[in-house]
Amino acid sequence: MKCSIHGCINEAAVRGLCRMHYMRARRTGDATRTHQRGPKPKPFVDPEHSRTEGQVITGLRRQLAQAKLRIAELRRHLAQADAHIRQLQEQKNRPY
Repeated sequence: MKCSIHGCINEAAVRGLCRMHYMRARRTGDATRTHQRGPKPKPFVDPEHSRTEGQVITGLRRQLAQAKLRIAELRRHLAQADAHIRQLQEQKNRPY
């Protein structure tokens, strides 16, 4: 007995279909359909973890630059505080 699909010359194995058409019917639901046209669907990518290495490096460089600016600002404040402390100590040590 031949496969029930028009044009197929293979022997029927299961439910009147050859092995190839039977597996297609199981896989796709249609024995004549070979595959879906078009691009494969893209897998879900979590946006939080999808950044490229370059984007991560750029972000880290930006954070480093901001930290350096903050350090410079804190050093200026420290220098001003030291100067103010010295000034107060000099006023305290002056005789009236």
